[in-house]
Amino acid sequence: KEYRHSHKELKESNKDIKDKQEKIVNENIEKTNILNRIDGRYQTQVEVAKSNEGKTLALNKWLVGAIWALVTIVMIVVITASINTLIP
Repeated sequence: KEYRHSHKELKESNKDIKDKQEKIVNENIEKTNILNRIDGRYQTQVEVAKSNEGKTLALNKWLVGAIWALVTIVMIVVITASINTLIP
């Protein structure tokens, strides 16, 4: 009789352990899914940042070119005005 009682307790204990294991496994799967979603969003943000960086670099090159063009025009105007002033 005592053997049956301890056997029953052991079965219940095993069932509790299996239930806890299953719960932990399910929680881990849920956490993994959340981490995968976070990683996906991070990768998307990285791609957007790279795209924006490329656009910014192109814009900066354009601005530098425009500034040099303005500087060149101003220099030509100043030199032309100076020459016209020097020549009577």
